[in-house]
Amino acid sequence: MRRKGLALILILVALLGLSSCKKEETEPPKEEEELSFDFDEEEEVVEIIYAKTPEEASDKCMDAIYTGDFSSAKQYVLEEGNARAEISRFRSGIKQSLEGISKGVSGEKVERLLRNTFNNTLCQRTGVEKNGDKATVSYLISIPDMSGVNFSSYMSEYIASQGMSMEEFMTKLETMTAEENQKWSLELGVDILNYIYESKGSFSRIENTATVVVENRKNGWIVTEINISQS
Repeated sequence: MRRKGLALILILVALLGLSSCKKEETEPPKEEEELSFDFDEEEEVVEIIYAKTPEEASDKCMDAIYTGDFSSAKQYVLEEGNARAEISRFRSGIKQSLEGISKGVSGEKVERLLRNTFNNTLCQRTGVEKNGDKATVSYLISIPDMSGVNFSSYMSEYIASQGMSMEEFMTKLETMTAEENQKWSLELGVDILNYIYESKGSFSRIENTATVVVENRKNGWIVTEINISQS
């Protein structure tokens, strides 16, 4: 059971990268494991949209970031400067975090995990301060905290949901080679995390705050800065 526990910890580290966006040296996922989420931005061209209000520009940008639609987020951002760089760093951090668990796990399961995480991440506007042609919009960002999950409890539930007894589970584990065990444990961890999300399991949450600076240019309001605090 030690290998299984290690695999789950590795998954937690990868998932927590969604909030910290720390870079890791990992090999790229195999082509067949690529996700439908677009994490590549080479030669990416987006149509810039100027909003009628600072809230509209800021909300559309932040909502797009926290649903994984980074191209749409960049539509409401000044082409050069802090905001676009922050979106690129966030995007790159998620990609590198996912690459750590995508090897040996089906692309469909990894994509479900990512989509479930985005669907359970909340980005709520908490205030707006306006000063002429410049405004600062504040947000509270709430992310599921995987480190607070009772994995032992949910693992038992998940195994039962698959029509397998704990004895059968242990027997299957014991008949595997070390290599088979490592791959299967990683996929099992992803399955359990998806099960927790989809069975409406409860999570503690990590809360960050963000401020978005929006400026009124000739064509309307556009985001110029994004600053996200880290818990």
